[in-house]
Amino acid sequence: MYSPTDPEVRASLLYAGIEIARECASSGRTPDEALAHIRQGESGRNSFDYAGAFEVAGEHEWAVFSPDPDVETAFRDSLSRLIELARPFWVRVLPAGRQRVVPVLGDDLLQCMEIGGLLGHEPEVVAWWDRLAAIGRQWDEEARMAIGRAAEEQTMAYERKLLDGTGKQPRWVAIEDNGAGYDVQSWRSALADAAVFEAHFIEVKGSSETGIIHLSRGEWNFAVANGSKWEIQIWLSSASTPAILKIGEVQPHIPDNHGDGRWVEVQIPTDRLLPAASDSG
Repeated sequence: MYSPTDPEVRASLLYAGIEIARECASSGRTPDEALAHIRQGESGRNSFDYAGAFEVAGEHEWAVFSPDPDVETAFRDSLSRLIELARPFWVRVLPAGRQRVVPVLGDDLLQCMEIGGLLGHEPEVVAWWDRLAAIGRQWDEEARMAIGRAAEEQTMAYERKLLDGTGKQPRWVAIEDNGAGYDVQSWRSALADAAVFEAHFIEVKGSSETGIIHLSRGEWNFAVANGSKWEIQIWLSSASTPAILKIGEVQPHIPDNHGDGRWVEVQIPTDRLLPAASDSG
């Protein structure tokens, strides 16, 4: 897929796409007709990268290029559309601040942003970056959700195998109620009678060894309320079985409330949790 971080993204390409979009919007010409008309006009416009613009439009339609008569606005709008389509990695970093992102961008993209007046601090410029940062948060949440759902699927398969022959089946609670405080309800033999099964509640997380485990206050409150009937299963990307932690292994990583402050979500480095679970799963 075309990406606005590629060397192919040059001001000449955006100028070309914008010129064609303007001509189509103002005259009703097709892109091919618009280009033929443009080539009959000012010689300076003939140096634009029309071939590149046609290539981009062939993949994403001509609507990616703004026909706005104002150059800055046209560049801003066109860049917004191309970035949203290409989903470059740096957009997910943007919520941490523009200065975290700008140094990693290529010279061609930075030139396009400069033409669009996007390196200043005017209110409309700040709003442009804020909108992009909001998209980055959305993409980050989508990625987290996809990893979480994949881990839940792994837990369902793991629990089905564990319960094979018992007549019991796990239940994927998070699909129906994401606010239940846990993800999968399974079963474990009662301590007093192995033939009796009790409900067991599983919080599921997908992560890498260098990742972060997010645990909400609601999830932790549920864990505390259910004690030994609760566990957290952490699926690493390369693992065939989960790392399993009981409530006492997670407790040292949970913050306390002080004064009128109340924590809402705790972020725990995965590698700080895993040593306690090295003999589990």
